[in-house]
Amino acid sequence: MKLAIVLAIALVGLVASVASKPDKLVCYYGSWVFYRPGDGKFDVDNIDPFLCTHIIYSFIGLEPSNSGEIKVLDPWVDLATDGGKDGFRRFTALKKINPDLKTLIAIGGWNEGSVKYSQTFSIPARRTVFVRSAVNFLKTYGFDGLDLDWQYPNQRGGVPEDVTNYSALLSELRTEFNKEGFILSAGVAAVESSIKLSYDVPKLGQYLDFINVMAYDYHGAWDPQLGFNSPLYMSKVEEGTAVEGFNADASIQAWIKLGAPASKIVLGIASYGRSFTVADVNCIKPGCPSAGPGQQGQITQEGGFLGFNEICLREPGGNKMWDDEAQVPYLSWGTQWVGYDDERSAKVKVDYAKKYNLGGAMVWSIDTDDFHGFCGRGLNPLMSTLRKELDISEPGSTPEPDTTTKPDSTVTEDVTPTNAPTTTETPTTQTGGPSTPSPTDICKYEGYNRDPYDCSVFYRCFITNGEYTYVRFECDAGLWFDLIANTCNFPNLVNCVPQTRPVMIR
Repeated sequence: MKLAIVLAIALVGLVASVASKPDKLVCYYGSWVFYRPGDGKFDVDNIDPFLCTHIIYSFIGLEPSNSGEIKVLDPWVDLATDGGKDGFRRFTALKKINPDLKTLIAIGGWNEGSVKYSQTFSIPARRTVFVRSAVNFLKTYGFDGLDLDWQYPNQRGGVPEDVTNYSALLSELRTEFNKEGFILSAGVAAVESSIKLSYDVPKLGQYLDFINVMAYDYHGAWDPQLGFNSPLYMSKVEEGTAVEGFNADASIQAWIKLGAPASKIVLGIASYGRSFTVADVNCIKPGCPSAGPGQQGQITQEGGFLGFNEICLREPGGNKMWDDEAQVPYLSWGTQWVGYDDERSAKVKVDYAKKYNLGGAMVWSIDTDDFHGFCGRGLNPLMSTLRKELDISEPGSTPEPDTTTKPDSTVTEDVTPTNAPTTTETPTTQTGGPSTPSPTDICKYEGYNRDPYDCSVFYRCFITNGEYTYVRFECDAGLWFDLIANTCNFPNLVNCVPQTRPVMIR
């Protein structure tokens, strides 16, 4: 009898272990990368539908009226109306090629802010509207689920009640999603202090199908010293400091300790690095002083940020080092320094996910892996490594990249600095369809152009059939558009002197 009980317990443990084997490779896709120039341009057609188990289209938002209705942020890219690129439907149509693929839509992101979400979801009736709007949206465009990227409850102008309201929203979504078979996931904060501020963790574990922990942006050009973007473990130079918990291991252990089921936690991995200009070329270890952001890359064109597809081209001519403490690489050349993930650190992180029986790995984002194979390590070397190490069946044939000529532009990632400045206001975007502006008044070049008369208004300009077209955006109240960071920022950090509007004489 005792032997039977022991065997039964062992069998239960074996089943639990098998059930919790990491089996997800979740890949985010930022639709704005459609506007990138040259070889950096990435469209839905560039996505290998066999590479990831789940892909998440980013982002949609909330209507500024706080009604609870969903807002399409870039109608020209997302929809088919008025000659648009029909991104939503082409994205979900990838399932026709790989029926096992799950396609989700993400709502929120850094630029959507927090205040609007705090205000909308504080009212039960508005939550009801949102749930109905979400279900209708998923059905209309064929998505399999919703990824909630409210960054972050009870932060960036939010209120303590956000924590309860966030849980209530998840509960209400779960009830309706169960009726339709929809997936519910969330992109969540990584640092323990932020987790405690924003979430009732056990309830997230109860209502979410999986939890995407954004284990990156621990350090960047906002720091006075060199630091890794996505370290797995703490560097000794951080021991005893305010940032000793700024690493993936500390984040994952915090989520587990606070009540999240390990099997639902998906470990975030970055397909980009945070770069610096070093203050002293003879001091290039983590913790050495920084002189500011690194130079912008030719593809991503954002200071302090480099895609893996830009970094891997630099490796042969640079000084690449492996940090045994953090278990990630870093690369230096001249006055430039970048901390990032490569194939080796990706494997180490999958081993970590297996050790703790996590749900899998997540990548932000699919478009900065080496999808052309220019670095000579095959197509999508980071994600291919992750898929192989996660023991997910080999992908099928990779679709040929779309080489037709389309509008280009400069757009940055929507990734969140872990300890970046916060504000009670939120940068919201108000998008209009393309039109033909006066090139001398608005569009001086392709990419983001700021309004010469209003520092809070900016335009995404590109050339179509030899003429400029644009999409108009507006920062939230109290913020200005920063041409260096390509995002809305505090006015005291932005170099902008608005011109006086000319007086019309009739």
